[in-house]
Amino acid sequence: MNRYYSITSKFDHHKPKLYFSRLELNIILEYYSFGVSKGNWKDYAIEFEKNKAHFHFFRNSSEKPIISISKKSSFKKNEYNFQLLESNSKFITYKKIDNLFIYLKRKNIKLVNK
Repeated sequence: MNRYYSITSKFDHHKPKLYFSRLELNIILEYYSFGVSKGNWKDYAIEFEKNKAHFHFFRNSSEKPIISISKKSSFKKNEYNFQLLESNSKFITYKKIDNLFIYLKRKNIKLVNK
């Protein structure tokens, strides 16, 4: 008699994975769509782990991510750290996602001479 097993482990469903909230995902996708309209990005990927959630921005789907935003659980309950990893290995950590995007938007401002 053949036995059939689930592809996933029977214990995986007991371990909740960390995820982005709807508000956080809206902020990330708003910034992503801004980059798509400028021609900077063409693809993205979302990855979930037990203590981490990642959102990766790609110029092409065959390359390494240009920017990665990670949400990691903190030692304190219901607190998270948001990390920004750029392709040049620049690594920044913030407690709030808003501060992370303030940094990213400030970085994209360019001065134009008249």
